[in-house]
Amino acid sequence: MNTANNLFRHRLRECCKRPAVALLLLLLPSMLPAQNRRISGTVMDSLNKPLSGATVSESAVNGTTTGEDGRFTLPLKGNPPFITVSFIGYATQQVSIKKGDHLYIHMQPANSAGMKDVVVVGYGTQSKAKLTGAVSVVSGDALRKMPMTNNTLSLAGRVPGLISLNSSGAPGSSASISIRGVSSYNDAPPLYVIDGTIRSSANFAQIDPNEIESISVLKDAGAAAVYGVRATNGVIVVTTRRGRVGKPVFSLSSDVSFDRPTRYPHVMNAYQYASFMNTAFDNMGRTTHPYTDQQVADFKSGKTPSTDWQKIAFKSSAVTQQHNMNISGGSEAVRYFFSFGYLDQSGIYSNLTYGRYNFRSNLDIRINKTLSAALNLEGTVTKNAAPNAAQAYLFQRVNGSNPSTPAYYPDGLPYYDIFDDTHPVEVSKKSGYNNTTDNVYVGQVALTQQLPFISGLSLKGSIQAWRQNTFNKVWNLQYNTYVEDASGKVIQTVPLGTKTTLYESMSPANSYTLDLSMDYAHSFGKHSVKGLLLYEQYQAQIDVMSASRTNFPFTSVDQFFAGGNDLTQSIGGSATQDGRLGIIGRVNYDYDAKYLLEGAFRNDASYRFAPNRRWGFFPSVSAGWVLSRENFMQRVKEVDFLKLRGSYGILGNDIVGGFQWRSAYNLSGDYYFSGNPVKYLVPSVVPNPDLTWEKTATANIGVEAVLWHKLLGITLEVFQKNTYDVYAKRNNQYPGVYGATLPSQNYGKVDSRGFELSLTHESNIGPVRYALGGNVSFARNKVRLIDYTNNIEPWNNPIGKPLGYRVGFIADGLFQSDDDAIKSPHIVGVVPKAGDIKYRDLNKDGIIDSRDNAVLSWYGSTPEIMYGLNLDLSYKGFDLNIFFQGVAHRNINYSGYTRYPFANGTSNSYTYLMDAWSPTNRGAKFPRAWIGSNPENNYNSSFWLQNGNFLRLKNVQLAYTLPARMTTRWGMSNVRCFVSGFNLAVFSKIKGFDPELPEGDGFYYPQNKSLVIGASISL
Repeated sequence: MNTANNLFRHRLRECCKRPAVALLLLLLPSMLPAQNRRISGTVMDSLNKPLSGATVSESAVNGTTTGEDGRFTLPLKGNPPFITVSFIGYATQQVSIKKGDHLYIHMQPANSAGMKDVVVVGYGTQSKAKLTGAVSVVSGDALRKMPMTNNTLSLAGRVPGLISLNSSGAPGSSASISIRGVSSYNDAPPLYVIDGTIRSSANFAQIDPNEIESISVLKDAGAAAVYGVRATNGVIVVTTRRGRVGKPVFSLSSDVSFDRPTRYPHVMNAYQYASFMNTAFDNMGRTTHPYTDQQVADFKSGKTPSTDWQKIAFKSSAVTQQHNMNISGGSEAVRYFFSFGYLDQSGIYSNLTYGRYNFRSNLDIRINKTLSAALNLEGTVTKNAAPNAAQAYLFQRVNGSNPSTPAYYPDGLPYYDIFDDTHPVEVSKKSGYNNTTDNVYVGQVALTQQLPFISGLSLKGSIQAWRQNTFNKVWNLQYNTYVEDASGKVIQTVPLGTKTTLYESMSPANSYTLDLSMDYAHSFGKHSVKGLLLYEQYQAQIDVMSASRTNFPFTSVDQFFAGGNDLTQSIGGSATQDGRLGIIGRVNYDYDAKYLLEGAFRNDASYRFAPNRRWGFFPSVSAGWVLSRENFMQRVKEVDFLKLRGSYGILGNDIVGGFQWRSAYNLSGDYYFSGNPVKYLVPSVVPNPDLTWEKTATANIGVEAVLWHKLLGITLEVFQKNTYDVYAKRNNQYPGVYGATLPSQNYGKVDSRGFELSLTHESNIGPVRYALGGNVSFARNKVRLIDYTNNIEPWNNPIGKPLGYRVGFIADGLFQSDDDAIKSPHIVGVVPKAGDIKYRDLNKDGIIDSRDNAVLSWYGSTPEIMYGLNLDLSYKGFDLNIFFQGVAHRNINYSGYTRYPFANGTSNSYTYLMDAWSPTNRGAKFPRAWIGSNPENNYNSSFWLQNGNFLRLKNVQLAYTLPARMTTRWGMSNVRCFVSGFNLAVFSKIKGFDPELPEGDGFYYPQNKSLVIGASISL
């Protein structure tokens, strides 16, 4: 070996003595390809999951793709300062090359990265940089960071302009959603579009989050005009995942959640109940107490036990499990995505569960160079199981039951209370069931033909068939309670509830949607043109059949054949049809991606109107100016991207009962003809042949900026909506003895305006990458024209006021003495005392009556302000997500059981009401104790109006992704484990209840806070 090395060095010295050879040796490294220089790395998404099939390139002729584990190795042919990494749905990145390093590249979803991203809009996609409408996007990855059972629960605080409230934590429940507030007193929900076709809000709620690629929210006319008649209140567009070219990737995710109520008030124990009721009797001037001093003392000492009905009826926690497995991949000819999901959610009381099965198959097939096809299949099966008692009824009876009454005897038999007609625990266990099964199946086929004789022109045809069948079965049973003597012997059995009844209903529904479209896209020089012309046809029908039967001799068989022979059995049915036609057009033009212009229209026809009023035209125009591409902006290095845009258009709404343009009749009771009963017809709605579309003219101005290389991103929207031809009935214009039902008319007007602001910041501190995002939105409406009674008080005149504004007396605290109460203005016919509410006499006439009412608040239970704050951190294999969400300009009006104790005379009450005025508690929060409604205190006033603002720590997730060197040895490409906390904390001035409670008596299923543990594996 040494001899060979010496010979090589000798020959090298000889060659270097020749100048030409020496020069060649010096130039050789730069002349030869860099065969020995390679760059390697791993490409991951925002969840640290490997991205298979991502393109990594040095130039247009030298590149590679990542493998299943997201890894790549690229031999370099030159000395580039960076490589380019791209992947469909993610922003293209230029990554600097560092010698000897294995690169870890995190791709950012389209909604949070640069301005080159592609955004899904109505019937197509657009570059985010060229977008002229108001569109917000949430990626599927962002949704999956907050593992939820229902998609409506995931959007609050993430999308500026979207207002969402979760008023129930019951299994399978959904949150309410509206976009940019309320703009009509016939306000319709947003329109939901899934993979290009219009669907229901329930369909959206029940999609498995693992199937979602992205959600686009279209908020102004520039973005939503192509949906015309049903786009007044915005459009939510869902795109599901599809296969990508590459080897099959199998993924399995699973999580288990432990759920318990966030906040729900306790009710009084026996000692509190008895002593507080005695105090109420004293305040009412009654001479005897319902409970003796000895009884109260025995309750306090525990000698006489107290019954905690909430603890007996409700479990402290419930369990939810969610699982999904999917596989995706494909070739240039066929790409596929298959997914199957399962959800099981239990409730906090007996026999309450919700189950869901999801299946999705998305196929993309390239038949030849110009013809491609897509086949989408979807199935969703949901099963709701519940006791045969409404949730509100159960919570009312549990909260209102007397705590001094036992629930069960020592031997376990349910106790019969002579003063109550139900047993709130047994009713959930043994009163029967109310079960609903819902099956939804969807199939969609689409063909796209590129026309080679005109570059950029294509034809597309799509048909979707939707089928839903809802089956409801209610089995009502009596259940037994017992009376025992002192020795424990049963001396009486008392059945509670009504007689055995079986009720069943079936509601098959089907629809189809046909789309035929022509798309054109072409660029020449600095000009770019896109166009769409589409015909859409929709038709649907729902059939309903129901039957019931009673007097079952045996309760072991819950089928109709086993029912008794009686006259109370019944059968009924109905049918509903729906149908629309639409012609849609859109043209986009831009010059040098700098000057942007879009025009769109939709011509819609709806069966709900008379033939001569059936068609409605909904146009829009929008424009944009990308200032950052102007020459005078090139020297402003701090600005990466800056765009101004604006839009104006008209949207529609046809949410009104069909066929009001025709005379209608109802079947009425029997009259006797020749001794036989005969049905007869009576007029129903007076026809209105002029009824037509409700319309909203929407203007929007937006600014988008990215500064200092993504250190700051800003999006600001300012909008105004003018809704006119609002549907309403002029009931106040006709006497009450008119004798017929009035039809809706187009005459109302409502204005709405507001703004939205989003800020983003992303960077790194050494190896720690972080992204911070926040948004806030405000929307307020004003009624311009509505039917109202003449000569009403100013506070009761709705003109110029927002929908849902609050009116009532202005409260000045509580009277502190009987003398002050008598001398102050008060309700006529009532003698107030110390501890009652003191009202302000606004008109100074010495009495309190309706003329002293005032506007207490310009908003109600629907918030005017929504905001959210999101933080993402990642370090090596760890990633952390923290998400806050809140609302402002919202209030809740206490009423009924939430306002006063012992509402029906004997019912138990919430403990917070014990902070009642007394001579020793003058700073109390509530009036003096009373049995039921106090005639002085039970008026709507500022006293009962609660501040409904809140800030909620909505989600915290900590996850760890195992290193690739470990998972590859196990034959896996990715293993990720996480723990999440949902609704961990809430900050609000409302005490006892969760601040998202619905208005009323407080009898609702409380919201959940959850601890979630899960993992995902990819092979």
